[in-house]
Amino acid sequence: MRSILLVDDNIELVSLYKRVLVMMGGYTIAGIAHRGDDAIKLYREMKVKPDLIIMDVNMPGIDGISAADEILRYGGCKTKILFATSDYIYNKDLPPELSGSCIIQKPFSISEFLQAVKMCIMEKPETEIIAL
Repeated sequence: MRSILLVDDNIELVSLYKRVLVMMGGYTIAGIAHRGDDAIKLYREMKVKPDLIIMDVNMPGIDGISAADEILRYGGCKTKILFATSDYIYNKDLPPELSGSCIIQKPFSISEFLQAVKMCIMEKPETEIIAL
């Protein structure tokens, strides 16, 4: 079972992510946060780190990119990150620590979402970031 931390200020979208991932099997939800700063705090408190973080980019307070950067700097993180965003983000626009990312934009279908999750988890690099 792969564990996933969900981070999005859209409660309905988090609920959809959770339902789809649990229904598909093979995934457990390690935690849920609705703000970037809450995600950082939750991640630091986790004894067992999740395999994947699905994180919105545009959130109140600390945005998803800044939160991901902070999480990755925390203790040699091996967690992979999948960004969800309706903005157009390009690899060259990300900080160097996040430059190895793949980017897919919202809106997306459930099958595209699941494909992105599977691809992100299966990638070889220690950190893979995909924006949906």
